[in-house]
Amino acid sequence: MKTLVLMRHGKSSWKDIQLSDFDRPLKKRGKRDTPIMGQLLCNEGIIPDYVLSSPALRCRETVELLYDPLELSDDMVDYVEDFYQADTMNYLEVIADLSDGFSRILIVGHNPSLEGLLQYLTGDSEVLPTAAAAWIKLPIHDWEEIIDDDIQGTLVKLWRPKEL
Repeated sequence: MKTLVLMRHGKSSWKDIQLSDFDRPLKKRGKRDTPIMGQLLCNEGIIPDYVLSSPALRCRETVELLYDPLELSDDMVDYVEDFYQADTMNYLEVIADLSDGFSRILIVGHNPSLEGLLQYLTGDSEVLPTAAAAWIKLPIHDWEEIIDDDIQGTLVKLWRPKEL
């Protein structure tokens, strides 16, 4: 059994219209909600073995705010170019190449990609607002099995910051 947590980046700022989408930072609400979500995951015992994230600034800042509550270190985090403007298959291909020594993976990314990945893996259609986290259990032993169309994961819990 493998565990995957999908987390959308914290709320980002549109204040500086000169910035590219890739370079938008977190706004105050994103900086507030993200560590709360990290602490919630820690309290639930969902500490990732490894983190995969989009390299967009708002995702990098989200991951940085998770370091303390999830006790992350630099060697546990990988920024994946293919996760920026990714589709479901981009995510699946990267996850399928992971070491089977990892049992709990945290993905930090963007919508609509994360909502599509959640639906593909579980069959559940859910809204993932900023900083939301979805805990998915997968009936697989090897990450490469995640690409199998017959795999049906279970959405164990979905946390949305405004609902806490």
